Amino acid sequence: MKTARVVALILLLSPGLRAQPAGTGEGGFPAEMRKLGDVVPLNVSPEMPYVIGSVQKGERKTYRLPIQNSALRHTATLQPVTGDVDLKVWLTDALDKAPDAQSQEGPLMTDRVSLTPKALAGRTALTLDVVGRTAGQYLLWVTTTGFHLTSPSRVAGGALRLKVLELFGDADVLLAHVEVTNQSGAWYELSLKPQGEALKKSSPPLRSMLGPQQTVTLSWLPFVADSSLKVSVDRTSKTALIYVACDMTARLVNGGSGLPNSLPKDLNLLVPQLQPLAAVGELFAKGAALQGAARLVAIAKTDPKTFTALHKFLQKSGIGLSQSVLSGKILSGLGPIAAVIQGLSTLKAPEKESLTVAAQPYSQ
Repeated sequence: MKTARVVALILLLSPGLRAQPAGTGEGGFPAEMRKLGDVVPLNVSPEMPYVIGSVQKGERKTYRLPIQNSALRHTATLQPVTGDVDLKVWLTDALDKAPDAQSQEGPLMTDRVSLTPKALAGRTALTLDVVGRTAGQYLLWVTTTGFHLTSPSRVAGGALRLKVLELFGDADVLLAHVEVTNQSGAWYELSLKPQGEALKKSSPPLRSMLGPQQTVTLSWLPFVADSSLKVSVDRTSKTALIYVACDMTARLVNGGSGLPNSLPKDLNLLVPQLQPLAAVGELFAKGAALQGAARLVAIAKTDPKTFTALHKFLQKSGIGLSQSVLSGKILSGLGPIAAVIQGLSTLKAPEKESLTVAAQPYSQ
């Protein structure tokens, strides 16, 4: 498919190479095929239907493609080479009605419309309009994808929720966004396990933190027919326990308010300097509030290196206390224990959880 696309672009950009048989019209179509005014079928190549064309400002050109297999996702792509052109798609011949789908990106930007088998059920053809906002040249093609993505959105009573947004694809790849949401009040370490070379090469963040009620979006993930993405959360890992300790410290010194759920990514650079706090977080996670607070006091008194790193962590999190004020608040009677108890209520979420997004063929 990529070869056909490149050849088509070369032909468009190099008029001297566009040798066409006598009697052919724009895009290489036989002149006798243009029986419906400016409505012509897309040129059907072995790999994908495509057309090369041009429009003037305000002009529209219409193309028709019979649907050979409505059980496949169909993606229409309009790539301007010059100018600003828009794409409109109808699933009927009633072009006097509003289009069933459209894409109106800016100059030189790619327009796409992707239709699932559900949208195509019972339809026999696609009608595609190219509309010139300005004069422009373009390449229009249609690809099909024989698989889709499946995933349980959540586990009953769980903290993890996934939402998969399929974007568009071709015969080999389907691009998608995956939203990952932590529905609990706990801090989790988020890990990803991609299966398939395309997913691995896209370099999603294999490990990161997911705060309470936080949603992160994994964008433009390329799935192939046999690929999958396992999404896991764990609040018992050493890194997660360090975040628990930092969150509880924030509650102790910040009037009961914990860490914000979205933090600077470079905070993880401080984690190696905060290793002693994992034991503090583990005590809090077990519900041992007084023991956890006592261990935190001991670190404030005897471990200046860890305490300095903790101070930097809280400052980067938006808690702007000086190091001396932070020390004073921690050492003054272990702080408001009620705030710690409140924080412990957020730790009733599941310790670990996993959901998998997998490519599955459409049922024929």
